[in-house]
Amino acid sequence: MSAMTDSDRQKTADHWATAYENERFSRREWIGHPAAQERMKRIMGGHATHAQWFIKTQLMNKPVRRGLGIGVGVAFHENQIVASGAVERYDYFDLSQAGLDLAKAGAADLGVADRITFHCADVNEIPLEEGAYDVITFMASLHHIHELERTLLNCQRALAPGGVLWAFEYVGPDRFDYPDEHTDIARRIYRMLAPELHLPGEPELKFPTPEAVIEVDPTEAVHSSEILPTMRRIWPDMEVHGQYGSLSFMIMWCLNYDYIYDDPRGVEAYRTLIDIETALVDSGQLPHYFVNAIARKAPPLTAKQRLVRRLGIDPHGGFYAALGRAKQRLAK
Repeated sequence: MSAMTDSDRQKTADHWATAYENERFSRREWIGHPAAQERMKRIMGGHATHAQWFIKTQLMNKPVRRGLGIGVGVAFHENQIVASGAVERYDYFDLSQAGLDLAKAGAADLGVADRITFHCADVNEIPLEEGAYDVITFMASLHHIHELERTLLNCQRALAPGGVLWAFEYVGPDRFDYPDEHTDIARRIYRMLAPELHLPGEPELKFPTPEAVIEVDPTEAVHSSEILPTMRRIWPDMEVHGQYGSLSFMIMWCLNYDYIYDDPRGVEAYRTLIDIETALVDSGQLPHYFVNAIARKAPPLTAKQRLVRRLGIDPHGGFYAALGRAKQRLAK
């Protein structure tokens, strides 16, 4: 994949500026519907928002000094994190000035704009200070990164020891070029839906071509399928929490998104689709297209850990931890 050109950057920035101005844009996001939100709350242990889940389960409600948000857009989640007091200061980066302006307005409404710096820059090329950040977040932005491995390696370098990187991400096929075994399921289910659930004039479920995706936004899902393998190479012990979103994401291309919000029958129909998706993913017939990925930078090794590493034992691995537990039991 070639590097982004200035024309690509401008096209991407223009696309998102238009999207942010469209009040109905969020209705086409599968995860914004109340039925999807209800499931998200269940699978995230009752936490009402992604930000709340992260603060309570990953930061353990312990405030940290500095955060970095890459590709923040309007920074809905990041602003919540700052407003909670979980992160003292945050640096926001995005290619879209329109998004950053909305992020700044949202932060001002929450009374935290003075704790945030805003940078309009190509996130593939931003310089990151070594060891500077306790938290780095990608909220549905990592799948827009052209220089995926280089950016993630830069993030690993920029994390402070013990720091955490959180990515809520689309990890499905690049450019939404879904495999036939997935589209066959989605198309069959779409045909079974009541006509009111179809977009007008769309009796069959259609998907964009990769070329059409690139034409709208050259960064869209550029290396999405490589996100998890690349992260695992850098952070072998990373955590991955599935968030579903495969069937609903595919069907949303031709779903009457106004009907599923405004008509009680449409609301119930979408809730049924969410239940069907849950069953398909849990049974292995469809994968999770969206995940929460958590990666941590190991703290510096102690003298004892350096010794066991020289003996060929991973000081952060399960075997070393088991040895420590055995020693504690023997000491009692």
